[in-house]
Amino acid sequence: MLNFRTSSVGYIILFLTLQQACRQIDVSPWFLVALTILYVILLIWGAAEVCSNFYVKTYCKGNSSEKKIALSFDDGPDGTITPEVLETLKKHHINAGFFVTGEKAEKHIELLQRMKAEGHIIGNHSYSHSRWFDLFSAKKMAAELQKTGDIIFMATAQKTLLFRPPYGVTNPTLARVVRQLGLQTIGWSIRSLDTSIKDENKLYNRVVSKIRPGAMILFHDNQNRLLSVLEKIIVYCESAGYTFERPDKLLDINAWKS
Repeated sequence: MLNFRTSSVGYIILFLTLQQACRQIDVSPWFLVALTILYVILLIWGAAEVCSNFYVKTYCKGNSSEKKIALSFDDGPDGTITPEVLETLKKHHINAGFFVTGEKAEKHIELLQRMKAEGHIIGNHSYSHSRWFDLFSAKKMAAELQKTGDIIFMATAQKTLLFRPPYGVTNPTLARVVRQLGLQTIGWSIRSLDTSIKDENKLYNRVVSKIRPGAMILFHDNQNRLLSVLEKIIVYCESAGYTFERPDKLLDINAWKS
């Protein structure tokens, strides 16, 4: 399997072999440069592709061929938008997953309590959601995840096992922290792009065109445009014969520490 460990070992072996060849049979040193560039590209790809499992095992979709899908929401809770999202989910009897940032969660403990009471799961999405999160030290990353985990526990009296990386970016440091904290990394199979697509029809069409059995859909419950599109997407999926599963059920994993 292509991952950080096997790729790094392969790179080192090839580099040393080529280096020896350069000394003994006059092979161009540019081969070493080309190999290193390819290795760096591979590292960047592995970091950007959350579902590649390159650095850390990540659950992105269900394995079943049944027409079951899941909804997930990042970057909340938002005091205005999240309650409306919860109302829509309640109306359609859907349990979803909310990956919260600690900074917002501690301001809206009542929304976390409502999520739990209404059957949703809550995951860790870091404390600050800093654009520099991926450059944090292991100690600082761990502190953010532990702080957010404590806030979720304070609201729900349960410890979440789920973590979604900010921006969907992973690296060796984050992988080590996730393992140390005993968390499970959750990705997605459909990225709605609701943070960048302003046209609601384009947003709707993008999501429904990608619906497949086992899909995990990523939304953000801090985006106003989501409110007018979410119910339309739900209605379309239901009319197409899909049912909604809670993310942990779809992925067949535990969401809460027992």
